[in-house]
Amino acid sequence: MGNPAFLLCDTDALIQIYLTQRSDLLEYLRRSFSVQPAVVPEVEIEIRNNGQYGRRFEPVFLRGMQSGQMVVLDDVRVCTFLSSKGIVDPETVFYRVLAEGNVNSSHVQRGEAFSHALASSLGLPLMSNDGDALRVLARLNRPLAIPTIRFMDLVVFAFGQGVIRENDCQSIVRILRGAHEYVPRAFIPGVGGFAHCSQSFSCRLAEAESGQQITEPQQPHHTLYLTIP
Repeated sequence: MGNPAFLLCDTDALIQIYLTQRSDLLEYLRRSFSVQPAVVPEVEIEIRNNGQYGRRFEPVFLRGMQSGQMVVLDDVRVCTFLSSKGIVDPETVFYRVLAEGNVNSSHVQRGEAFSHALASSLGLPLMSNDGDALRVLARLNRPLAIPTIRFMDLVVFAFGQGVIRENDCQSIVRILRGAHEYVPRAFIPGVGGFAHCSQSFSCRLAEAESGQQITEPQQPHHTLYLTIP
């Protein structure tokens, strides 16, 4: 099982990345593991037109697009990806994704709705902090992104890889809490520092060890294992 070609990012996760100015963590996934961060068009719209952060984060998003750090999985890119996988009629699959997304959007926000629809159809992981949306879609037996990682999974993973320091991680938590953003319960007390708190956090992102037998994720909360190409 190789690394996924794309990691879809939902609006809430991108907002946390931009708030903490940690777009470099997305670049780390792209350069070290050949995992391309991506969004569905609905998430692009939500980021660029966000009432609270749109004016501030739209330039950041566009810079990511220009540098190749972020791509929008529109119809052309999706069909090209499907064709590369040997799908004979990619347009039919794409229109089915749109239909699934429209059904989901009756119950959750459009970015989340179409992200789960595309991720589940293409077998891609999703980064999203919206546990409520996940539970709503699960109760309705809607297809879900497997796995669904959170921004803090990426932070803990990067910390374990030595990409960022403990002080950086503590700063991330402090910024998110100051902005009243979602922070996993393990990091709320903050007793003993980030490294101590991360020990009680079930991280969903890990690097596979040499020779390790990897089981393909079957549920949203399962671990995504990456290997260095």
